[in-house]
Amino acid sequence: MHFEKLTHRLQEAMRNFQSLALSMDHQFIESEHMLSALLQ
Repeated sequence: MHFEKLTHRLQEAMRNFQSLALSMDHQFIESEHMLSALLQ
């Protein structure tokens, strides 16, 4: 996947997913990270 080809809003969401996963010491982005980040 080419990150730079995603829309700006999706890029921001992906950064939020990644930040949340990293803050929980997880190496992978999973559905729980996506749901939690979208609900914030």
